[in-house]
Amino acid sequence: MFFLACGSHGHILENLKNKYCVAYIESACNHCMEARTHADHMVITVYMHVHKDVVTLDGINTHIDFSGIQVYRIYHNHLQACP
Repeated sequence: MFFLACGSHGHILENLKNKYCVAYIESACNHCMEARTHADHMVITVYMHVHKDVVTLDGINTHIDFSGIQVYRIYHNHLQACP
């Protein structure tokens, strides 16, 4: 789960889990990612958009091959194909 308070860093400000560690397959906060445990791991930043957890295409593109998938952007409930 993302955007919940980190159980390990509850005493520190800005401790929401908005990172995803690919190596450990778990969400974590910025403080967890700065720890040596995750220092050399691939990490994806997760964002909140209209009450949904989302990632940027650039952020996840290094982990998944999207070359055969058509990407769309949503503008005011209209889909628009990306070049």
